[in-house]
Amino acid sequence: MIKILAQPKYFYPFILAAGIAVLLSLSDRDPIHHKESQERLEHNFYEYLDGVTNHTYPGPYVYRTLIPTSISFIHHVVPSVNAISVDFVFKIVLLFLCQIAFFSYQRLFFKSTESFFGVAILDVLLGFSLVQTEGPTLIETADILNLLVFLLAFIFIYHGYFKSFCVILILGTLNRETTFLLPLVFLAANRLTRKSLFLTLIAFLAVAIPYCALHLFIHPPISAWMTFDAISHNLPLFGKSEIAQIVAANVHLIILLGPLSLIAIYKFSSHPVFLKSVSLIAPFFILLHYIVGIIMEARLWMPMYVILIPLAIDTLVKLFQEESIDQNTLT
Repeated sequence: MIKILAQPKYFYPFILAAGIAVLLSLSDRDPIHHKESQERLEHNFYEYLDGVTNHTYPGPYVYRTLIPTSISFIHHVVPSVNAISVDFVFKIVLLFLCQIAFFSYQRLFFKSTESFFGVAILDVLLGFSLVQTEGPTLIETADILNLLVFLLAFIFIYHGYFKSFCVILILGTLNRETTFLLPLVFLAANRLTRKSLFLTLIAFLAVAIPYCALHLFIHPPISAWMTFDAISHNLPLFGKSEIAQIVAANVHLIILLGPLSLIAIYKFSSHPVFLKSVSLIAPFFILLHYIVGIIMEARLWMPMYVILIPLAIDTLVKLFQEESIDQNTLT
């Protein structure tokens, strides 16, 4: 490992990724240093942490236990380091790993330059997603981990590492239940055979078993497995939200994902088969978050970034290659 990092082509990108991870985490943490908001933000942070770890927070949040439990455990092992600082370190590590994993994932399809460009786009979108919520929250940390879970799942599926894929499904489900979509990626990326259907069933069980176990052993005051209250913020139903707010939320989402989506679907059939297979979960992902999420919250869309960015990069590479061929023909 040390010999690899000694090479400039690995060392400098490594340092750049680490620096960006720290900057994004600092940007997210900054509001908590302002006196007028410090007490409120700290109260919100610890209220969520204690509510999840003590099982007093309502569902479905109380079942997303991996990050709060891990941070609480480290804080108890090293009590001199407060939980907010532990969360800060978690964010740095997770953001760094997301960049490395996304670069590695894109290198399966593109050259290093295009892959770095894709990581840069991801960093911009992550920066926006993290500052949208004031101050550090464990929910954001869980969403970053969810992004890493999706990336590792894509890589494991591509290479055929089924056991590793199942392990990441189990761990990811302890963090967020959106892992239910990942067995669909596995099925789409493999030929429809008896074996692939059997393995997809096993992958589904790797999600379903920890999901059900969490609900079996955790008994909060309000044990909702999922809630549908947020749908009134996304669609003009039940009159709970102003039409202007609903329109704003949808326009916000179009601005966030629209440009990437538009570029991604251009000559969609020419994209690498695996990238097209991964993108098949995008409609389900969007529909799911319209039903149970608040679409205005950019952090929810992190997995969509790593679905759309490679498709957009592939389109741009092809477009500029065509432009280069045209210019060579003219000369």
